[in-house]
Amino acid sequence: MKVVLYTALITLSLSSFAGEKKSLTVSGEGVNVKLTPVVTLKQPMPTAGVQRTTPLRVDVGGRTGVAVPLVEAGIDIGQLTIGPEKVHVQVGKTTGVKVGPLSVKQTLPSLSVGTDVNDKSGLFDIGLKDGPQITLPFIKLFIPWPKFGE
Repeated sequence: MKVVLYTALITLSLSSFAGEKKSLTVSGEGVNVKLTPVVTLKQPMPTAGVQRTTPLRVDVGGRTGVAVPLVEAGIDIGQLTIGPEKVHVQVGKTTGVKVGPLSVKQTLPSLSVGTDVNDKSGLFDIGLKDGPQITLPFIKLFIPWPKFGE
């Protein structure tokens, strides 16, 4: 709740500095704040629902969620961009910096604990394809490689 309040206060403070496009949208998809070219914020709404496939799972990463028999709930991590398109900083699901044609980005690592994490990779697996990945019984950890360039 404090984060939402602070975000609203910062948004109101920055709205006097923002250029041409200002909007605050709250919908079933989430909250979007656009004070271009200064700030853009996208925060998806939490989800809850009925599920039948997973007995037990907890996920932390780009999405934080819990699934127990018949019920699942979660929330995607939002994205805050500060600065214009050519020179900006991103914080959230993807964190990075862009200065002209140069950029570096890092997606959040993910950790899954539960009965369904050993689906295709088996009980024990180690991989380096898109980043270090370790799978153990009921545990999967993935740390994506940083991305450089445009």
